[in-house]
Amino acid sequence: MFRLINASLWLIVCMILNGSKMKKNIVIVGGGISGLALLHYLNIRHYFDDEVSIQLLEKGSRPGGTIQSTREDDYLFENGPNGFLDNKPNTLKFIQEIGTEEHLVRASGAAKIRFIAYQKALHALPASPKDFISFKLLTPLDKLRILMEPLLPRGKKLDESVYDFGRRRLGRKFSELFLDPMVSGIYGGDAHKICLRAAFPRMAELESKYRSLFNAMIRLKKKGGMPQGTLTSFTGGMAQLMDVAAKKYADQIVCNTEIKTISRNGPQYIVYSQDTQYKADELFMCTPAYRAADLLKSMDASVSESLLQIPYAPMAVIGLGFANESFQCLPQGFGYLNPSSEKRKALGVLFDSNIFPERAPEGHLLFRIMIGGARFPDIIKKSKEEIINLALDEIQQHFPTKASPKKVFYRMWPKAIPQYDQTYVHVKAKLQDQLKQLPHVHLNANYWNGISFNDCILDARNNSMAIS
Repeated sequence: MFRLINASLWLIVCMILNGSKMKKNIVIVGGGISGLALLHYLNIRHYFDDEVSIQLLEKGSRPGGTIQSTREDDYLFENGPNGFLDNKPNTLKFIQEIGTEEHLVRASGAAKIRFIAYQKALHALPASPKDFISFKLLTPLDKLRILMEPLLPRGKKLDESVYDFGRRRLGRKFSELFLDPMVSGIYGGDAHKICLRAAFPRMAELESKYRSLFNAMIRLKKKGGMPQGTLTSFTGGMAQLMDVAAKKYADQIVCNTEIKTISRNGPQYIVYSQDTQYKADELFMCTPAYRAADLLKSMDASVSESLLQIPYAPMAVIGLGFANESFQCLPQGFGYLNPSSEKRKALGVLFDSNIFPERAPEGHLLFRIMIGGARFPDIIKKSKEEIINLALDEIQQHFPTKASPKKVFYRMWPKAIPQYDQTYVHVKAKLQDQLKQLPHVHLNANYWNGISFNDCILDARNNSMAIS
């Protein structure tokens, strides 16, 4: 009898608690990969919770952010990122859950050959110890200096640049030929300014734990812990994932929504668009730092000022399609990067049609030229015609031709990539403290915990679990 009464009382208590449960409104501002991934993970977490409302507000006519793929005349051109490394299980699981796993396409094996442009010639980067020994751009003394790396002590400078790290551990020539173009290729940045611990924390961690990078490679190889990965995309380009995700959550995405301002009302935030107000108990800012600064300015000027201090590098991305017959010698491999010592406006060139299938019509090839970055910030002052001519000049440097391109693609990103430099490191530390004054406001974008596609997805997953 008493058990029956106790069970009844417990049932009544549960009904009262459930009936009094407050509805929670979650608002995501920005529909790039960070925003869409966050929307996905929040839906998974709150799948059985009818009291949670989740909305994503996107300024443009479609989600996607800088991930934009253009198909014209049987060419497929990436305006933004052209792929991701498939070595992160979290990313692959995300793709599977979204429903695009069957559309994955890996880079061609021939694209493993990568080049460095030096003194007007292309040199294949060493892919094995044998290649390293015969690599002509390094003198015997340069190679000996690299081989001395296991004998060197750990570094102590916390804000050391990528260039200084490489020079300290592997020598000046190594930094100039390998790390300098690598940083410009990934960040569009200056290796002398990009902070190692911020941009490549894994490399700093390996030195800290194993003292030597060579020691780390040997130890991790024995354990099977060395990172691997193949550049991967989708048959319809990177935007295919974004389009499928947007369709999957179409009823929770509001496009063509220009956010005017955000205010605070007690524990809630009010997001004002041109014609609607959205209440948010949890607010996720998935926009670039400068846009988040504008939107949060009315609530906290100090947070806004800090966000505006995060530097960005501009980038023009040009696609040039040619008939194969335009060249005496067709490009081989993945593409090449220009070290800053070459004084070129272009950071590098990818041979897109060599990397993934069906990026150009049969009998044609597609070049993808990146111009600008921290090395050439004045790119934003150039006209479209001037930039296209710079791209043509870059191709002529190594693949001379009298033919005109069959197809031209052009995209300018005035603020393309956040720069993880020393300024960024100090600003982020300050922001982490300032954000305590804005409870339930979360920053989730490529300027926060990594710029890569994989980083953004992981950060979205972690952020989705950061709220109660």
